[in-house]
Amino acid sequence: MSQRIDASKCGSGDDTTAATARPRAGLIATSGFLLALAMLLSENQELSGRLAAAFALIVAVVSGVIVMRSTLLGQWSMPFLALLVMVIFHCGLFVTPALTGDLPLFLLQNRISWFSFEVLPRLAIAIAIGISAFAFGVAIGGTGRLRAPAVAEVSFTSQGQEDLRRSIAAVGSFVVVGSIVAWALSSVAAAGGAFFLLSYERYLELTKGLPIGLAYMGISLGVPMIAQFVRSKVAAVGLIAFMIFAALGFPLGLRGEVLVPLVAGTGIYMKYSRVRPRWLLLVVSIVVLLGVAIVRQVRSLGVGSLGGSTEVAVNLLDGIEEMGSTARVVALSLTWHEQLGESHGLGETYLAPLLRYWNTIAGQENVLAETDMRLFNVLVGQRAGQVGGSVIGEAHHNFGIIGIVVMLFAWGLLLARLDASDHRPMGLGALGLVSVLFLAHVRDASTHLPIWLTVGTALLALSRGIVGLQRNIKVRTGHVI
Repeated sequence: MSQRIDASKCGSGDDTTAATARPRAGLIATSGFLLALAMLLSENQELSGRLAAAFALIVAVVSGVIVMRSTLLGQWSMPFLALLVMVIFHCGLFVTPALTGDLPLFLLQNRISWFSFEVLPRLAIAIAIGISAFAFGVAIGGTGRLRAPAVAEVSFTSQGQEDLRRSIAAVGSFVVVGSIVAWALSSVAAAGGAFFLLSYERYLELTKGLPIGLAYMGISLGVPMIAQFVRSKVAAVGLIAFMIFAALGFPLGLRGEVLVPLVAGTGIYMKYSRVRPRWLLLVVSIVVLLGVAIVRQVRSLGVGSLGGSTEVAVNLLDGIEEMGSTARVVALSLTWHEQLGESHGLGETYLAPLLRYWNTIAGQENVLAETDMRLFNVLVGQRAGQVGGSVIGEAHHNFGIIGIVVMLFAWGLLLARLDASDHRPMGLGALGLVSVLFLAHVRDASTHLPIWLTVGTALLALSRGIVGLQRNIKVRTGHVI
């Protein structure tokens, strides 16, 4: 079954406004109640770990329904896709405790001690607060499923708008291809032609110090741009290059580097696709999670270890739990500030990247990034190892529970407004860019977001500039009517 949006059946005038107001008011009230309940439970010192885990999962499901009902495209809307990624990366470890009352088996087998029933109540409630705050922001900023017909379909009727779409896709394709070529050449130079057969740890060790992060940035920013006009030959080259990157990088262990552009690109593509299969998202999610489960077993030894006596088990729950390890960063912040009594950062990790960025532009010297403890990725790396970041964990580190509410609400509101606003090419470009920033921040620190925002904005400006230049040339040569 496929989902089609028929503008003619959406209603108009006062009837549409009244019909939309009622469900939106209900969604806002429900999400607000959910957030209030989660914050109330955060004060409960006697909540069991199993109950807290179950509550977090219930909040995730209800929040998903709220976000779907608050956006025109439902499960294919960018806010829902963003919420889905955040839930998978933060709630995966809650499934087994909620269903069986036991800790995940792989944590016990690997003697991982940070996740326990002592930590679980506060951890699960903090994450539930973040999820419900995001849904509350979407409910307030979203259009509702019965919104006016003007936004029911993305329309690119003018030649100028179609030219801009082509330009954005072409620029994105060049960036993606260039970034993937740079990634491949750097990897081959550092780790050999069979780098994709290595273990993840060995690959990181051999490529340490190389600016491969810039390649990942280019891929993440470029794919949503390509998604605006996939029918062109230039865009097809970029998509093929990305598929090759995904085929090599995902088994190697580059999960986020593949999933961020994939999800953001899918959200943009679905904006103007007239056929949106309802079942496809579920199928793709299951395939990805099964892939993650396999990668978890393979990446410690490398793809080259497959065969012979090596056995790989395919288990959906393994994939869900592996993705959920991002919750560790939230647990770290809770330990630092609630158990050890350390003061909160008060916005330091958000401000420091901007100050460093400004110093670079102004030609002033910066402290070495590897030793700048104001950066959240450096702080976590120095105190707990390279375990990544978390949009919820960093918000808590800076401002506590209130920080989680404010930051996640703001992200939800921003994504919802962009998702519901003008869907001409530059509007879609802005939606794709902000979505990439959020998706990257879900499991990483905010350290690199300012440079990503700058580069993404510059690429969109370049795309528009190319169209303007082409038009000027046509005017001068008499090819424009």
